Order: sequence, then C-alpha cells, then structure tokens
Amino acid sequence: MSTYGVLVITVWLAALGAAARCAERPRVGVSFEIVEPRYQASLGSQRASLEAGVLSALTEQLNRRIRFIAFDGGGGHPLRLLVRLQRKALGDPPPRGPLWETGFAARLEGAGSEIEPVYWLRFRPEERYLERVGTPEELGVEITQKLREADYPALVRHLFSKVAIADSAQFLKEPALELIGWIIPYKQSEICLDSGSVVTIQTEIPTTLFTLKRDYKANEFTEFNPPDTTGRQDLREHVICIADREQENIADLNRVEPSAVQVKAVRVIEYRPNDAACNPSISPVDVAAEFAGGGGQR
Repeated sequence: MSTYGVLVITVWLAALGAAARCAERPRVGVSFEIVEPRYQASLGSQRASLEAGVLSALTEQLNRRIRFIAFDGGGGHPLRLLVRLQRKALGDPPPRGPLWETGFAARLEGAGSEIEPVYWLRFRPEERYLERVGTPEELGVEITQKLREADYPALVRHLFSKVAIADSAQFLKEPALELIGWIIPYKQSEICLDSGSVVTIQTEIPTTLFTLKRDYKANEFTEFNPPDTTGRQDLREHVICIADREQENIADLNRVEPSAVQVKAVRVIEYRPNDAACNPSISPVDVAAEFAGGGGQR
C-alpha cells in the first residue's frame, strides 16, 4: 500500500456509491508473418510451422509483459495485433546498395480509429542482411530471443494506449488531503500496475450549460484494502488510481460532487508491470524448446 495508507481508505469509505463493476481485460488476437523475401525463400515450405512457433512465443511474451490485455493466437476478436518480420521500410530505396535492416512492424486493427503501425523492434542490422539465414530452428531461437529483449512499453505507448480497459470507475475525492482518485474494476493481481505507469480517466461532467469533457492522468496506485470488514468488501484489492495533482484542470474535480463525475473510459498510456509479483522469469531452456528438432542449414 502507498504512503497514503489506511487513512485515505478510511476517509473514502463513506463516499463510495455503487461499486465499479468487475471488468474483463480486452481480448486481442495476435498474428505473426514473415514477409522478408529472403527469409521466405530460405524457409520454403517450413515457413508456416516456424511462424506458428514464433506466434506462440510472441503471445506468451505479450501476456507476461502487458498484463492489462489478454492476448491469444486465435481469431474472432474485434481487436487484432498483426506483427510482421520485414524490411525496415518496404518500398524505400535500400540505404546501402542491396543491404536492408530487418525488424518487426506491429499494427493494431479494430480499435475504432486509424492507428499508425509502428516499426517496433530491429531484428538484424543491414550489415547482416546477406548473412546465412539459418535453419528454421536457429532462426526461431534468434527471433524468440529478440522478442524476450523487446521494448513492450513501446507497444503500449504507440498502440494499446488507444484501447479502453474499462468504461466505468468509482470516483473518489478527499479535499482535506488534496487527493483525487478512482477505483477501477480490476485487482492489482490482474493488471499489475507498478510505479512508472500512467492511466488516463476519460470523464464527463454535466453542467447546466454543457457537458465538460476531460481526460485526467493518474500516476500513483494502491489497493483498496479497508482495515476492517465494515467497508465495501466487493471492492477489496481493487486498484485505486490516484490523480496527478499537478495536471491542468484538476481543480474542476474539487468543485463537483462525486456522483456528478461520469467515467467513460479507462486507458493505460504508460505501463511498467510489477515484475516481482506478476512476471515469472523465462528460462533460456524454454526458448530453445519452442524450436527443438532437426533441420538442415540454409
């Protein structure tokens, strides 16, 4: 629990209205494709099985590193993440003759608005372009090792920050302590927000003249754990997102009753997972096992 501790929770108990209902993490289908022509030619008919193995490893990494979304390799989800191993800029002239940097490009589809794809992760620099591609097993291990080292917070910033994880939250405030926050419909064990994460709360505040629309940032997190059994037990262990007190327009929330603040969407725009509690280490043996088997050199 943060340094605000039991005092904040005790003060806020009396302000709680209806519980923020439990939410399910957004589900995102994942696909992986090797589109670099040189790799395709080298892999031949074995490309599909390699892509399937990489997809399994990628999906596992995504679920370990981005805990507020549920990823799987199946279809049928409105949201879909497409990851491709390709040249850094398809269609552009190569920077040095026939040499290309290859890497992973990621695109999120179905998020309701046009989201630019992101060149996420370098695989091989251009000076390695003409090197031996390797057997499917060797290439699979190399790809999977890169995925282990990847910058997953970059995917959150560029893609998943556009995905709402909830459409409701319980607004709370304690003016005497200059604290404003929201209880979101997730437990810390489910989404694992650590310091360095930033959540935005999209709100609407009706007035007599118009509806005031604001996005507020929360950058500190604690769990709702009342010190006794008299409080709202259905919200126990749910995450309290504490607003950044330095942000613009935060004073608007101090001037309204909690019941007037309507939460429309909750989004994670910066993510640092609680590694100790949520992300077990990945053994190199597990990586190699993904692609165990024979195969000749290419």
